[in-house]
Amino acid sequence: MSFNQSEEVGVNVTLDQLNSEVVATKYGAIIILGILIPLGVIGNGHVLHFYIFKKKNTNTRVFVCCLAVIDFVASSICFPWVISFNFNPLESYSDAFCKILYILNYFLAVGEVLMLLVIAVERYRKICEPFKPQITLKQAKVISALVFIITFVLTTPVLVLFGSTEVPTRHPNITGYECNVYKELRGTFWETLYQGSVLFIAMSLCIILFVLYSLIGVKIWRHQARMTRMTSSKETHEDGLCTDTGQPQNQENAKAFIELVKREPASKPEGAIADRMHGEDIITDQTQSSELSTTSNRNFRTETQDGLPAFSQDSANSSSGVDRCTDRKRRALKNVEVEKSKQMKRPLYMFFCITLFYLISYIPYPILRLYKTFNMNWYNNLSHSEHIALYMAICTPYLNNVVNSFIYMIFDTHYRNELKYVYGRLFRRK
Repeated sequence: MSFNQSEEVGVNVTLDQLNSEVVATKYGAIIILGILIPLGVIGNGHVLHFYIFKKKNTNTRVFVCCLAVIDFVASSICFPWVISFNFNPLESYSDAFCKILYILNYFLAVGEVLMLLVIAVERYRKICEPFKPQITLKQAKVISALVFIITFVLTTPVLVLFGSTEVPTRHPNITGYECNVYKELRGTFWETLYQGSVLFIAMSLCIILFVLYSLIGVKIWRHQARMTRMTSSKETHEDGLCTDTGQPQNQENAKAFIELVKREPASKPEGAIADRMHGEDIITDQTQSSELSTTSNRNFRTETQDGLPAFSQDSANSSSGVDRCTDRKRRALKNVEVEKSKQMKRPLYMFFCITLFYLISYIPYPILRLYKTFNMNWYNNLSHSEHIALYMAICTPYLNNVVNSFIYMIFDTHYRNELKYVYGRLFRRK
């Protein structure tokens, strides 16, 4: 980079002194990255350990592990590497290191957005097309591998465009070296083509993700509206049905059955629900309700010798009361299904938040690079404080690699409870 040429040029200025001046504009970015490194390494390390060793093997587990690997590599390798280059902005002589840094950055960014696209498609098929063939666990693993292969192909042009290249300084007789687009290719058709393609792909994927999650949101909203109408239509009919029938024993049986229905799903581990469904089937399973209703009716009936159902003398007096409690029992089961539906939608909300934060943090970066390509004078004439703000803004894509681990903690109760247990034991020892 070069500063405003109106600054006074010293006679005995060295490259080290010029390098120190540029480093001073990058202290803000260095501090941000220094804070993000431990947060990203520890957070994504926890995610990988939990989802690899303590989570049931499902599509959600595969996708989360892929995203966590990307975030962990970014936090443990890319961030320290970027800091080292920020301390030597005019003395980056290693062409190989520059190429590795840039291709790794592009690879992780493109790989993450493609993985988010796969997740959005899988969620869309589960929610909006539940009766069509779904992505199996084996297919999820194959698709994830293909995503990384496609990402590598898309990022190979970086090896040709980027490297250690000469950069003018404010001293006319001193030349620095920085990791950037080669001087010979800077501002050419090839750089414009690649940077424009990256921006076009990013914007296209942004639109596709927005459309998919909008369709999913509409589907969920319609389902919730339908469930609300069903609940409100039954409430009036249910009021006063389960009144005193004169048979306390049968009332106790009915209440006991309702409590059994309430407790049965709750007795299952929370992960069993989440791992079984993973947010896929928002539509309530009415079959279970029907089976339980049939079982309930059989509990209060006897059979004649020819196999036809007949009520006993004791149950005949209370059969109407028990039958009237069927709607109340179904409502209790429905409340359980509503709670189960919340558990199932958590992975959907989790991936939506990850996608939204990724788009907010990453999209400005390709726009800025493309603008810089066409307006080098704007970049070269920035003041000292403006350079500081610019380099801090460039760090926004790295926030995504750290925030994801906190998003998992918010939406995955199993993971959150595991963290509480681990750190609870750690602090109790102290």
